[in-house]
Amino acid sequence: DAPFSTEGYKNFFDSNPWPSLANSLTASVVSTLIVLLLALPAAYALSIRPVKKWSDVLFFFLSTKFMPVVAALLPIYLFAQKVNLLDNIWLLILLYTSMNLPIAIWMLRSFLAEVPTEMLEAAQVDGAGLVRTLREVIAPVVMPGIASAALICFIFSWNEMLFARVLTGTVAETAPVFLTGFVTSQGLFLAKVCAASIVVSLPVLAAGFAARSPFVLAHPVEANAVFVRMPEEAHARLNALGWACYRFDDGSVRFVCSWATDPAAVDELVEAIAGLS
Repeated sequence: DAPFSTEGYKNFFDSNPWPSLANSLTASVVSTLIVLLLALPAAYALSIRPVKKWSDVLFFFLSTKFMPVVAALLPIYLFAQKVNLLDNIWLLILLYTSMNLPIAIWMLRSFLAEVPTEMLEAAQVDGAGLVRTLREVIAPVVMPGIASAALICFIFSWNEMLFARVLTGTVAETAPVFLTGFVTSQGLFLAKVCAASIVVSLPVLAAGFAARSPFVLAHPVEANAVFVRMPEEAHARLNALGWACYRFDDGSVRFVCSWATDPAAVDELVEAIAGLS
């Protein structure tokens, strides 16, 4: 049996992988954030406030994934060369955003379709605009969907290699492209490649564990959503008890939408509200 050795990891870190890892992290995180900012309003329009021929719009988003990536490679390369964006991290961010946006819209739409209309009607009555409704009412409810969409987009962006291999050189090189440097004319050294692959996979694993919390703590909205009007002091005491309260100004009364992280504690929440209001 071969003895345990860290030589592969030492060779990986001695080859200065930090610029490539930083490029991958930048392209993945920035493109994911842009995708979420664009996908949430789009999914809202296609589910909660449907536009005309919304099914055709969804099909259009899906049709953008029909064409093979290789077929678009040459036109994109010529365009990037024309506008001097070769070996530029912002070109990858733009491409990753356009590639992941249709997927995120489809995923978020399925979650937004489950949002009770009573929440939106209450927000409208209390004068909440679209931005505030998305930020304070819808986003907390569909946080599992946002987390899952963000995780998928991050993984796809981090693992993408074809565009990064063709459109980057040394400045914007990403981690998957950096891995190909371990395949040399001298042959394939499995120990080095395996060590490098494990290190490059760690950010994806970390993102998965980070997104795990919303999946575990989230439950169906219908099971633990409580809507009630109460005085300011009751709202303050509920916050002190640890409940998440989302409120809208309505004169001297607050409209509070509270949902517990544990479905078994809904009865306790209802009793607490009854005793405070």
